[in-house]
Amino acid sequence: MFGRFPPKLVTMPTLSEWRQRIENGKSLREAHRAMKVWRALWKVMAALKYCEADQDPSPAVVNTEPKGRSQTWTEGEAVRLVKAALRMGCRDLAAPLACICDGAEAPVDARILKLSQRQEDNKGVWFDIVRGKTGCDGALTLSRQSERLFKWMNQQFGDAEPISSMEIFRTRRGAAYRKNSFSEDFRDVRKVVFPGDTRMMLDFRRSGSTEAVAGGVEGTALSAKLANSLSESKKLEQSMSPSRSRW
Repeated sequence: MFGRFPPKLVTMPTLSEWRQRIENGKSLREAHRAMKVWRALWKVMAALKYCEADQDPSPAVVNTEPKGRSQTWTEGEAVRLVKAALRMGCRDLAAPLACICDGAEAPVDARILKLSQRQEDNKGVWFDIVRGKTGCDGALTLSRQSERLFKWMNQQFGDAEPISSMEIFRTRRGAAYRKNSFSEDFRDVRKVVFPGDTRMMLDFRRSGSTEAVAGGVEGTALSAKLANSLSESKKLEQSMSPSRSRW
């Protein structure tokens, strides 16, 4: 949009009109994100001496933030989705769904799991992960039911030994899951089990944190488990642990 002009020629009214056009044509979320990108870009341009750091016109533009998501899933609903995925032949969707639910992880962190990350001791099985969003170290823990699901999956390989450095979960065509194919398979299963539902896989992460808060888990411990700054960010805390009347 502004690539043809020197930064100093971009004014506050121009930015305001640009942001409003994105909000009208796309969404409030995209408009808010675009303005954040502009502000980050201005700092880079200032570092490269294309403009002055304190002359960014965007702070004069109100960048309204979209309301955070608050949807959650219950454990029973997660079980129904996992079983439906197995019945529909999406074997490699069932296991990561169980991982996301058990470990309160983001879909991408479960989707790209590798056997080399698997750990086990006398207390159970977990995966050592690095969160894709924050780069923080984390642990994806599994319930006994999910452990059995993983063992059943491994038995389907027969005598073939999976390569430990490759992604575990595959589409029905045998390719490694990517963001779009992962989401498409989930929507197919959700449509069968919960017709008309719009909840997403990422809402499982919020479900886990909500249940943890209801169970009395302290903010610092929960933040360490989720590998984020929940204990330091009020906005993140409200997003990940929304108020729920059932508690």
